[in-house]
Amino acid sequence: MLRVLLSILAIGFSSAWAIPEDKKDVPKKLLPFQGKWEVKELTGADSIFPKEKWPIFSFVGDKLFVSIPSSDRIETSTITVTPDKTPSEMDAKPEGKFEKIAKVIYKFEKDTLVLCFALQGMGAERPKVFKAEKPYALFVLVKAKEKK
Repeated sequence: MLRVLLSILAIGFSSAWAIPEDKKDVPKKLLPFQGKWEVKELTGADSIFPKEKWPIFSFVGDKLFVSIPSSDRIETSTITVTPDKTPSEMDAKPEGKFEKIAKVIYKFEKDTLVLCFALQGMGAERPKVFKAEKPYALFVLVKAKEKK
């Protein structure tokens, strides 16, 4: 089950990946996502992700990297977003052997990014509301503070 969830959003983050300094190549609708995000709250996947293994999400251009602390696996997803739908939608297409797209809904609330998606696996139906009812999980993310 953990492997399915990780595959949904394409695992991987490395400090070698950096946000492009010149953001002119990043589409305007992807600008709010850019950077590293940490899980502040997680519901619906508690048994899969104990707090010490909460994933870290990083958006670089149209790529999404997600890592689990103490894991060194790296995979990548290409994302597309449709912010003008209600709720706003994101599709995450994993690179590599997985062909199905993870169908996500998202919203920004002040300094948080809320993601909701099915735990069943890629290709599952897109959630219609932000609720962590089976088979969906709800991730509330906050922008990671840069280390000085």
